[in-house]
Amino acid sequence: MSEPIRDLETAVRELGALPMPVGPEPQMPPEQRVAIAELIGDAKPATGHLVEQLAKSVRDRREHEHPTWEDLYCLNLVSWMGERMGPVLRRLLDAEARAAELRRQRNAFRDQRDNVFATNEQLLAKVDELGQARLRAENETRTVKRQFAEAAATVADLVQKRGERLKVENALRDRVAELEQCQRNQADNFEAQAALIRQAEARVAELEAQNGTALPWAHTMSDDDLHEFLGDLVSAAMGRWQHSPEVPDREVLAAVEKACAAWRRPGHGYRSDELDAYPPALPWARLMDHEDLTGFLDELAASAITHATAETALAEVEKTCGTWRLIAEAQHAHNTAPGPDAEAGDRS
Repeated sequence: MSEPIRDLETAVRELGALPMPVGPEPQMPPEQRVAIAELIGDAKPATGHLVEQLAKSVRDRREHEHPTWEDLYCLNLVSWMGERMGPVLRRLLDAEARAAELRRQRNAFRDQRDNVFATNEQLLAKVDELGQARLRAENETRTVKRQFAEAAATVADLVQKRGERLKVENALRDRVAELEQCQRNQADNFEAQAALIRQAEARVAELEAQNGTALPWAHTMSDDDLHEFLGDLVSAAMGRWQHSPEVPDREVLAAVEKACAAWRRPGHGYRSDELDAYPPALPWARLMDHEDLTGFLDELAASAITHATAETALAEVEKTCGTWRLIAEAQHAHNTAPGPDAEAGDRS
């Protein structure tokens, strides 16, 4: 039995160069950067020339012939490079800091862009509303002009037919009364529409002020159960992408509800054998049209997939549900609101 290896030179001679811990990793955490900075002290960032020299040393160490005895050439290169790692690490920390700042700026720009898009959508909706109001006003103006022309013709006929003046005056009184009734009906209808708009705005404000959660029972789960529940939720939501055969969005929503029911129990976060004993966890999702439902299912799956903790993923899922609930109920209120002719009768 050979003697145990007790030093680096013997290990390199017997086993060859030791593997380096390299590979793709996520961004360096801030606390790790602070720890490295304390370790390297006041080292200045490495210049491009020093980095090039280190690269050449790496190449020379890799490409020269390694003897079976003590490799002094490699040891000298490693020692030389190790003495210059402080500036290299400082340069790396500076690059990591710049990358973190760029990511922060990117996220800020993305948030600003999303806000601009949302504002644009609101402005477009307002422009469309004003355009509809303008069209109604133009139609009413043409109606008034036509009625005015009819009244003028009637007056001219009265001048020519003085003998029938009383009969024509009574007809005009009836016409004026009819126009006044039409105007009152229009005013009542406009007031009803304004009341509906105020109710919708109050409902949106009420939903925005709510602090409830879509999945309150999920917050009582243990970390392991919550992790498994989120995995089931992702699997159910991503059924929308199946193509052989294609799964309708309503069936995918039913699978999501089934996944919620499988993990739900009043006051707890454990499985239940009675899946039909609970009401739907996301009842408002049924109000969505095809386009909104596909967008919600995609965001729901994306929210539950994260490299962070299960609690963070659950918070993202709650945020997604809250946002899409507002959209679903607002769109449903818009779709079910009475039209401009409701309760106004025939105005022709």
